[in-house]
Order: sequence, then structure tokens, then C-alpha cells
Amino acid sequence: MSSPSQIKDNIYATLPRSLKSELAVTTKIQDPEVVQERREIVSKKSVNELSQVTQLSDLPIPTPIQKMIDTAQHINDPKPEG
Repeated sequence: MSSPSQIKDNIYATLPRSLKSELAVTTKIQDPEVVQERREIVSKKSVNELSQVTQLSDLPIPTPIQKMIDTAQHINDPKPEG
């Protein structure tokens, strides 16, 4: 019969290397204005209100996707003549 420590070592050994390596980045820097805005929203609404999604803009868009959308809109915008 295997001891608990042997079982733990065996399970750990089966994990891919990417799950066992240390993270290169451990913190995420966020814009203080965005953090403050989100804190105000959370403090003003109940859990029930926060859980309701009434429109697409209620869902956060990840930054890389937001940048891609902004770039696409910038390319499609007509350039001012002058």
C-alpha cells in the first residue's frame, strides 16, 4: 500500500512541466481609475443585481480583444480630409 506522501509525489509527477514551473509574473497592474469604478459598482449593487446581465456591455472584454476591436475601428474610420 502506498503512503500519502508517495501518492502525492506520483500525482505531482504526472502533471505537465508548465503546471509545475514558477510564474514569471505574479501581479497584474491595473488602472486605478478602473479599479475605483469597479469598487463603486460592487458597493452600490446587490449580489442579485450584479449577477444579472441585461446587455452585452455588462460583460467585461479582455484587454487583448478590446485592443483588437479598437484597432479594427480605427482602420475602418474614415480619415479626415484636410
